[in-house]
Amino acid sequence: KTELGSEADFEDLYALSVENVASEADAQRVMETASDAASQTEMKSNISSTIADVYSQSSTASEASPSATAAILATDDSFTRHHRAARAKLFAWKSRTGRNLTVDSFGTVAAQLMKRSMELFDRDTISAAGIPGVVASYRLEVRSKLQGRNLT
Repeated sequence: KTELGSEADFEDLYALSVENVASEADAQRVMETASDAASQTEMKSNISSTIADVYSQSSTASEASPSATAAILATDDSFTRHHRAARAKLFAWKSRTGRNLTVDSFGTVAAQLMKRSMELFDRDTISAAGIPGVVASYRLEVRSKLQGRNLT
């Protein structure tokens, strides 16, 4: 649904449902539905444990700071956005080939997609690279994951 480099719509990220709650039973039903949906959600990365690691493994006060947590969250957000954009482009190409159509200049366009995704990720997360320890290593891990996923 989204073009390369564009922001995802809210509907792309969440399954929404509007419910009328007129009684306690309705409220209970809505809470059960929300709980079921939350339990079926698959986390792509274990961001909470990474943040906990930053605080528990830090040897300096500067590493266990809100800026370290913000850098980890920015890294995760950037990965999600750029992975989603690349996946959308790959899906469009797959759809074309599924209809026996060609993707013009595929090699060049694919290389540009990979280069742009990595450059934008680096731009978004450059501050995380400067925070030593868990934060910088987490950024490198996520970067290599993005690079690997762009190839598939």
